[in-house]
Amino acid sequence: MTFLNVEPVTFEHHRDPLGIGESAPRLSWVVRTGISGWLQRAYEIELSDGLATGLVESGESVLVPWPGPALGSRTRRGARVRVHGHDGSAGDWSPWSWAETGSRRLLVRPRPGGGLTHARAALDTPYGRLEPGRRPGDARRGGARVHRRRRPPARRPGHRRRGGSGTARLPLGGPMIRTHDFRHDGLTLRATLHVPEGGTGWPVVVFVHGFANNRMENRSFVLMARLLEGAGIASVRFDLSGHGESDGDFSGVTIAGEIAETRSVVRAVRGLGFADPERIGLVGMSMGGVVAGIVAAEEPGIGAACLWSPAAVAPFEVGAGFLKGRDIGAELKAKGYFDADGHRMSPALVDDIARLDVYGRSCAYTGPVRIIHGDRDDIAPVSYARRYLGHYGGNAELEVVEGADHGWSTVPHRTRLHESTARFFREHLIAMAKW
Repeated sequence: MTFLNVEPVTFEHHRDPLGIGESAPRLSWVVRTGISGWLQRAYEIELSDGLATGLVESGESVLVPWPGPALGSRTRRGARVRVHGHDGSAGDWSPWSWAETGSRRLLVRPRPGGGLTHARAALDTPYGRLEPGRRPGDARRGGARVHRRRRPPARRPGHRRRGGSGTARLPLGGPMIRTHDFRHDGLTLRATLHVPEGGTGWPVVVFVHGFANNRMENRSFVLMARLLEGAGIASVRFDLSGHGESDGDFSGVTIAGEIAETRSVVRAVRGLGFADPERIGLVGMSMGGVVAGIVAAEEPGIGAACLWSPAAVAPFEVGAGFLKGRDIGAELKAKGYFDADGHRMSPALVDDIARLDVYGRSCAYTGPVRIIHGDRDDIAPVSYARRYLGHYGGNAELEVVEGADHGWSTVPHRTRLHESTARFFREHLIAMAKW
């Protein structure tokens, strides 16, 4: 079969969104083809206002930059794409997809020291004006809503709020889930923050996702962050560069870069207003587990580290010249990159992984480590997780879960993974609180 079709374009991973908050939404598409070994060489994008990119030589198809000028408030725009293969093939144009921007947001930035006693907001949408409803307990004076100023939450005895005037302050008063941008080496690393209700000085767990994944980690990181929030532990989930919504291209990814990015995020987290900089933990999944283990050893002040299915096998497998049974060297020679599930794995990344001293760089960490691994893991065999114990100085424990695979793909196994992780951080981060 020789069909070559492109599914409708998505905007920031949304299909035909209404009220999208991005003025320059990035585009993604999926190619369906019956051509064996087909790879995209180039693409063309056309917008409904007549703007077209022409032929763009690129294999990218995920979160491709918006090709036109920024969209105004409440603007509707269509987009479609056509792809070209390395074999000279060209597909038909995809069906039109449409996005409609919402209204611009108004940010209120009170000056320090003045205090904010009242604020009201409204949103103009294509379907009418939305205003917040009246909450029980709101007082009214002269027909206007007045929110009574709340007394600041009591602080723990002996607790001193850290951070000077330059410390970032985020809104408090309820469980908070919001996005946040970190900067590293000229790139924006996009993140999601989970913060418990009220107060400051929370312990924080930073999540490091796996190879070619993102800060959702198949939603496992989201569920884990919510569980920690209920236990009084904040979380930061971020996309490494070249992954998810962060800047960069996967072809530029290296393990050295991921370690540097994670350390940079940890340092920035210490300056966030809700965080206790002395109670920072790490969770890492798969290759992210390897990165988290190394960061715990090389970034001072990590309170605890939990490694999920760490892919410590990677240097041994890649160093032998194969990945998932395929000859890495042959593909690099033929194409200049290794195709890892649709991601361009560069020669620099291959060399970086092959030379990585997983155990030697991790073992300097003396804080508590919990490694959780399934005995049915056919991607990162549990035997490589056991090797960690011979390198740590008695501060690490290995929990082997019977029947669990690499991705913790059943409800009972994932539940056990999350509950074990929550117990670990309650013991080692909550117990570190200074009273």
